[in-house]
Amino acid sequence: MTPFEQFVSERGALSRTEFLEAVREPHVLVDLRPQSTRDSSFLTVRLDKKAVEETRRAGRRVIAPVAKRPGAQNAFAMMITVGRAANNDIVIPDQRVSKFHAYFREEGGRWLLCDANSRNGTLIDGEAAPQQGGAPVAAGARIELAQKLELLFCDPELLFEHVQAARAGA
Repeated sequence: MTPFEQFVSERGALSRTEFLEAVREPHVLVDLRPQSTRDSSFLTVRLDKKAVEETRRAGRRVIAPVAKRPGAQNAFAMMITVGRAANNDIVIPDQRVSKFHAYFREEGGRWLLCDANSRNGTLIDGEAAPQQGGAPVAAGARIELAQKLELLFCDPELLFEHVQAARAGA
C-alpha cells in the first residue's frame, strides 16, 4: 500500500493520456481511520505499527492496486486477496479485518468481489457481498470491510479524477 499523498505527488502532473497509459489496473482507496484506537500489536501487517498509527491520526488514505502483488505466495492465483495476513495481495492493517477477508476476481471484463466468510462482513454499496460467485464492483463502488473500514473502488479514469482533485486541494 502507498500513501495516497505519495501516489498523487508521483503521478499528479501526468496528463490524462499519460496517467491512463501508466495506470492500467483498478485501485482501491482505503481510509485507514478506524472507529477504535485499541492496541493492535497482535496484527500481522506489512506496514509497521508506527506508520499505521501515523496514518490513522493524520486521517490519510492509502492506495493499492487491485492486482496480484509481485512474488505473491498464496494459493489463490485467480483471486486478488484482501485481508490482514501478510500473504494477501492487499494487506489491510486493522484488527477487525479477517486474515483472509475478501477477494476480487475478474470475469468477462468486469470485477467481482466475494466475502471470504469473514468475521465482520463485507458490504458493496451497503449490500452484503456474497460468499459464493461474487457481486459486481463498478468504478465508484463503496466497499466496507469489517464494519466501518471504507474502500473506494476506482478504475483508472475515476482514479485520475481523484488524483487531480487531490492536487487541486479539493
